[in-house]
Amino acid sequence: MQDTKKIILDTAQNLFYTIGYETTSIQTIIDTVGIAKGTFYHHFKSKEELLDKLIERLSDTIIGTMGNVAEDTSLNALEKLNKAFTLAGQIKVDTDNVEVIIVLTKNFYKESNIRMLHKITEKVIKITVPILAKIIKQGVEEKLFDTRDPEYMGELIMRMGVFIQDKFKDLLCNIDNVDPNEAAELFINETGMLQTSVERMLLTEPGSINFYEPDLYYRFFRKLKERGGLNDQN
Repeated sequence: MQDTKKIILDTAQNLFYTIGYETTSIQTIIDTVGIAKGTFYHHFKSKEELLDKLIERLSDTIIGTMGNVAEDTSLNALEKLNKAFTLAGQIKVDTDNVEVIIVLTKNFYKESNIRMLHKITEKVIKITVPILAKIIKQGVEEKLFDTRDPEYMGELIMRMGVFIQDKFKDLLCNIDNVDPNEAAELFINETGMLQTSVERMLLTEPGSINFYEPDLYYRFFRKLKERGGLNDQN
């Protein structure tokens, strides 16, 4: 039973990413998996519920990664904040996953996926804010940060991160027309402004926030360019 449910989830995720959430029907999922309609409805009442389960699965991965960092007693709050965002960034620019990133970038931001993207974004913010708030609160206690409302600050940082994510997407979509080193420098400049903003918001030492490793982005954009950018390919 559980294997069938996982297969449905994996298949739906692939279809949502490649042809779009709005354009993927339950019948398409059923036909692709090769199951009876009753089997699908045994596990999921609707496509919306299936999407919610996919988002929960993604959320569990994020909570696991960031939660482990937040609970690491060997790190101070500043180290935790930097490590949490560095790990998230490394996932996005893993050069071993360039093929996957090409598919996701080409299809994830389609108009047919707007509702799904919004739900995922809001869910990620909702589950990460308490983790960030815990880290920021620790930083206040350690006198590394200074803020009256750690939870509000956590949400503000996350929403700024979404803005940077959109900039990253724009660079990916235009990589065919720019030098990869230039693309990396543009993104590093954008993230540098985010880091400076976070330092000022938390009233921490200048240069202490470091969410990204520049070399990773140079290697990633070069690899993406070598693969032909986002030209039509599967």
